[in-house]
Amino acid sequence: METLLTKLKNEVGLSDEQALKVMSCITDYMQENGLQPDWEKFLKGKAKNLMDTAKSAFDDFSHKAQDYADKIGDKVEDWADKAQDSVEDLSEEAKQKVNELKKKASDYLSDKD
Repeated sequence: METLLTKLKNEVGLSDEQALKVMSCITDYMQENGLQPDWEKFLKGKAKNLMDTAKSAFDDFSHKAQDYADKIGDKVEDWADKAQDSVEDLSEEAKQKVNELKKKASDYLSDKD
């Protein structure tokens, strides 16, 4: 099986993860269609290498997923900060407008007296 994985990587240009997915697809197909290979002979005792390769691919995927999650979290935090700043700015502008209106109303009423 390792030889087949190597051929898929070298001759077809697949990554480790892609080659494993191809092998998984083939084995699933064989099982679904009642084809029972001699797995001991097929794997030639190299199941550990296959598991190590699969674990490595999963670890790499997990690491990349965590990186993306961190980046998304940072962006959301930045957006939240900007939104908070905008709300504070808008609130301050509203306070200034209210104070201006109060002053104008007060001046208007003072002039009437």
